[in-house]
Amino acid sequence: MVEVLSMLKKGHDILNTWEEMCSALEGRVYCIGESAENVFWKTLHGGCLPYGDEQHTKAVFYKWYRPFKNTIGLVSCAENGGKDLEDGKLSAAYKVAAGIATTGKVWYKGTRMRFGMLRHSKEQSRMLGMHRTLVRTGRGYVGLTSRFVREGHYVAFFEGGKMLLVVREDKDRRDGWRLAGDAYVHGVMDGELFERFPCVMLKLV
Repeated sequence: MVEVLSMLKKGHDILNTWEEMCSALEGRVYCIGESAENVFWKTLHGGCLPYGDEQHTKAVFYKWYRPFKNTIGLVSCAENGGKDLEDGKLSAAYKVAAGIATTGKVWYKGTRMRFGMLRHSKEQSRMLGMHRTLVRTGRGYVGLTSRFVREGHYVAFFEGGKMLLVVREDKDRRDGWRLAGDAYVHGVMDGELFERFPCVMLKLV
């Protein structure tokens, strides 16, 4: 159970950070006028609607996401129970009873949460966010890319290409660039920004 809690807590922290990057927790409007909440789940799906339309895809996503949002309550329950057991003023009998009650409560909630996650586990395979990372560009756009991409890398538009690529300058060769991965950036995948910037030749090494 401790391992399950640890896994859920880690997953929650990552997804919570991603929500913050999208400004979903603050309810801000994205730079193209769309709600930050919609930007969050759409980006994790790479702009695709695997369940046919926005309404159904969003509903399925939040069924899968709900256990991670509920993790904080479960972890808090376990932590508060642990603090009670450490109180030196409590009798041994009370500590035993409190320990049993806390364990039972955490186990029950954790088991329900686990079965809920298993029931909706197939939804993970339809999200492009698995094994990737969320990024925010210097211009405020949110995207999904390789987990090996780092701050200082560049999102590049390639004429004739069907997707964006992330590149980094090659430190060994001043005129060379290395490919770091592909990317989905919400709000620019239909070429909305392509003509604003002049094309230049890049030498990939």
